[in-house]
Amino acid sequence: MYQLTDGNSILRVADQALLPVDPANADKRSISNRLRRAGYRWRPIRPWCIALIRAGLMDAVLEAANAPDTPAEVKWAFEKAQDWDIESPGLDYLAQKAGIGDELKGQLFAEAVSIEV
Repeated sequence: MYQLTDGNSILRVADQALLPVDPANADKRSISNRLRRAGYRWRPIRPWCIALIRAGLMDAVLEAANAPDTPAEVKWAFEKAQDWDIESPGLDYLAQKAGIGDELKGQLFAEAVSIEV
């Protein structure tokens, strides 16, 4: 499964890989065209997701978000939120469940702020 991002790249959801930003990339064009025909629209990339990917923590967070005992509102917020507040109860829940302590959470927030997409 693929997700359109900001118009310049496509996120492969399975492994959170970004297809290169290259107009000559035939795979990107093909996937982009198929997604548009299927009704998908561009969605901004969330810098906090990139920070998690770079830190090697996205799998743990995805596992926490998709766990059967994770509250529905936390799952919804994880899927939809463009930004997180560091004091968010949903964020605290996922961080704790994924083994991310306060210090690391602060580092991830600091990195996310510096990410340009």
